[in-house]
Amino acid sequence: MLVFDKSKKLIHVYRHSAGVINQTPVSSALIAGRALNVPGAAFVLDVHNHPGGSAKLSDPDRRANTALASLFRDTKVKYLGAMVIGGNAYAHVDANENDVAQERPIPAEL
Repeated sequence: MLVFDKSKKLIHVYRHSAGVINQTPVSSALIAGRALNVPGAAFVLDVHNHPGGSAKLSDPDRRANTALASLFRDTKVKYLGAMVIGGNAYAHVDANENDVAQERPIPAEL
């Protein structure tokens, strides 16, 4: 989980879980609670990797995104959605489940 201030400057990185290739236990309420308690937090983006190399959001990823969007609704922190990194590509879905990016290559230079 990446937490940004109102200028979208990264102010906190929260590693919320570690799992295996097929699954990772996630507590959406714990993640939201931690992010909401970061001083100066204004935006949050859930980011995780897929060790198997797929840059597609899975059904469990999308369910977690929906749960997080619901928990951040009506708070001072805007939830920006979920991003998955797999291999040399990424995918991003916003808080409303709109696909922002699907299996886009990660730029060689940022």
